[in-house]
Amino acid sequence: MSALGAERCPGLAGKLGTVVGGSVYNNSVSVRFDGNKSSITLHQSYLEVISPHDREPDPNGSPPSSMSGTNK
Repeated sequence: MSALGAERCPGLAGKLGTVVGGSVYNNSVSVRFDGNKSSITLHQSYLEVISPHDREPDPNGSPPSSMSGTNK
C-alpha cells in the first residue's frame, strides 16, 4: 500500500496483493491480497508498484504482478 492507502485503510497496510483486473470505477483496480480468495476494489493511488522479484509467491498460486499493495 502507498502511504495514503495505509492511512485510509490501516487494516490493509503491510499486505501484498496482485492486481487481477480493472474496475468499473475510474482510476480503480481489482486487487486480490495474498491469502484471500476474493478481490477488492481500490483506487490506484492507494497502491504502490513493487518489482515482482521483490516478493514471495502467492500461496493461492497466482503469479506475481508488477502492481501490488505494500507498505514500505
